[in-house]
Amino acid sequence: MMAATRHAPTPPAARPALTPTEATLQGVDAASAAVAAGYLFPTVSWSLPGKWPLRDVAAPDAPTRALPGPWRALAPLPAENAFLGWYRYRDVELAGVGGMGRVYRARQVKTGRTVALKILLEGHRHGNELWEAELQGRVSHPGVLPVLDSGRLAGHPWFAMPFVDGDSLKSVRRRLTLRQTLTAMAEVARTVEAVHRCGIVHCDLNPRNILLAAGGGVATAGLRSYVIDFGIAQEMAAPAAADTSRVVGTPAYMAPEQALGRLSDPDPRTDVFALGATLYEMATGRRPFSAETCEAVLTKAIREEPPSLRDLAPTVPRRLERIVLRCLEKDPRDRYPAAAALADDLEAFLAAG
Repeated sequence: MMAATRHAPTPPAARPALTPTEATLQGVDAASAAVAAGYLFPTVSWSLPGKWPLRDVAAPDAPTRALPGPWRALAPLPAENAFLGWYRYRDVELAGVGGMGRVYRARQVKTGRTVALKILLEGHRHGNELWEAELQGRVSHPGVLPVLDSGRLAGHPWFAMPFVDGDSLKSVRRRLTLRQTLTAMAEVARTVEAVHRCGIVHCDLNPRNILLAAGGGVATAGLRSYVIDFGIAQEMAAPAAADTSRVVGTPAYMAPEQALGRLSDPDPRTDVFALGATLYEMATGRRPFSAETCEAVLTKAIREEPPSLRDLAPTVPRRLERIVLRCLEKDPRDRYPAAAALADDLEAFLAAG
């Protein structure tokens, strides 16, 4: 049951501004950061048990500010009443807010199944408004949610996936043992290998884009992993179509070549770096590169070596440290050649001990 509390909009001048990347580095979710910057004006704050607070946007006549480029994806999406009378889906409820749009829980009228509807703002990649759905739909693997349906609503592209009631790896880390986390990460690496075999580089792997939900084995505390959010994924087979005019991704998990904007030839080893950065955080509780600004984080990723895992967490086994640091090599040629090779080493480490 959702509890709603109304808030009056605060004038933009009274709010501190955060860039999207600074918000990410400070652990602020994108929608909340946009509200703080005055780009969104909340009227209803939804509280879901055990979930991050979600915010709706004000009515169309509420005061607004012009959105700078990085915040375009956080502009107001269709009001919930746009769903009224929609013949394809019923019982639509907001489930989450992300950098590319919103995710709703809904009931598909034709089948009666519960689905997740992702409604996009920035979907026009290479002239294809459903680029994310197209790439995600290519991957047939238990760790990637299939695309069930797609279309447009109130001028916005959308696509439907099975609804999975779970939490991000980041939010459940403290509930898992290191061994359970590593088992889940080996499973994630296998999923990422399947993505790569479909000619796709994810480009935004991080603990928030790994979903854990019921359905796994004892080794992962009964949780099954899913790789989600293909919003900035790239095709390996079409490097000329890649947009490399700006740096995109989550700074704390970006490989040096991604931080430099050098993704004209997408490389699976960029995702291997991000998996290593995720492993680093799961093992130590800290990100491999941190600083007060996103620019400083990116500079560290390009120029500096991460602190030793064992300096931060002395109980981390040396063999695990070597696995993680190999992922984080500056030169892609020095990393694992494929996500499957990382999975092999993680599984061998777990089997040994």
